Amino acid sequence: MSSDQITYIFWGILTTVNYTLVGVFFGFFISLPISLMHISKYKVLQFLAKSYMSVIRRVPVFLQLIFWYFALPQMSALKLSTFFACSITFAINSSAYLAEVLKSSITSIEIGQIEAAKVLGITKRDTFFDIVLPQIVSNLIPGIVNEILSLVKETAIIGFIGITDITRRAQLVSIETYDFLGPIVVAAAGYYCLTLTISGIYAIITRRKDIINNAQPSIPGSEEGK
Repeated sequence: MSSDQITYIFWGILTTVNYTLVGVFFGFFISLPISLMHISKYKVLQFLAKSYMSVIRRVPVFLQLIFWYFALPQMSALKLSTFFACSITFAINSSAYLAEVLKSSITSIEIGQIEAAKVLGITKRDTFFDIVLPQIVSNLIPGIVNEILSLVKETAIIGFIGITDITRRAQLVSIETYDFLGPIVVAAAGYYCLTLTISGIYAIITRRKDIINNAQPSIPGSEEGK
């Protein structure tokens, strides 16, 4: 393999990152109403949310992509571009996983903290933004990072419809050179470096978060009920 071919494969990282971020970003906003429906007191909403999450999480993402790109045009006059088909696929797929993460983050907040804030005369607005929301975000980060890492590898399927990500570029080089080992190794190295970078950024954020949390005083009464 030449250096130009190696560089060509590695440039596919940009495509992989692009679809990963788009999927997680829009997937998160889709997951918001789903998670709220999941913890709703209404059984119908709970059923709809659980059904949505169950179907999406149990159907392979590859089949979901086939539906949006190939099956949907047969069912209607709507023909999605490769970008929109992949973006919708990854956003919906991510939303099912992120909805569970968000639901767990919300339900993990201890009622004792809210009651203690009320006793101390803290307004509901300040309680939410200063006490509840930071904890929800803190609990969300590990789940979001895990989803990003998973989606980085799942985006390898976009080469099936012609998008030149890392995997597709490695395949094209293999066809051109009749060398299948080299391009695969380069592609694997690209995925490894990308996921290692994401994990490293998460580790830095976690350390800084721990430093900030240790410097903040706890709220009296927040330990009640443990």
